[in-house]
Amino acid sequence: MYRSGRFEQPKFMKQLAAFFRLSFGLVFLIFALSACKTTSTTESTHAYTVAGIYGDARCFEGQSNVAHTLKFGARIPEGEVIQTASGLGNVIMLVPNESLIPPDRTNPRPYDYSDKVIVHQNTVLKIDKLKVKTLRGKRIRDTRLVLWQVRFCVMSG
Repeated sequence: MYRSGRFEQPKFMKQLAAFFRLSFGLVFLIFALSACKTTSTTESTHAYTVAGIYGDARCFEGQSNVAHTLKFGARIPEGEVIQTASGLGNVIMLVPNESLIPPDRTNPRPYDYSDKVIVHQNTVLKIDKLKVKTLRGKRIRDTRLVLWQVRFCVMSG
């Protein structure tokens, strides 16, 4: 039998072709979504480490009035208050504990970090928050310090 005009596909073939197009579209979408980086964040609490101390300084845990003398290498977590003694030469240097590496004896500035904190004489400083977030593989530090008392030094040359 001869048909005139266009060849018409049976209904089953049309449905099968539509099913394959939909299947391939879904598979492509799943691969595209699985290839994207996730935007999950992880947050962890860190602490500061005393990397250098000259003179006298002490710290208070949380809201307590009990003072502890700071020593080199002491770990200071969030919520602690640091107080340096009055008088010249009472200085401490704090670095985040994850960046503390053993100093190289040949390096004149072994702790030359951009995120170090130097607390000078007659100062009261509270470490309010020190967290590190990881977002898309990048580390973002969230640091909040509260300066309660400070004595400014004017250097004359």
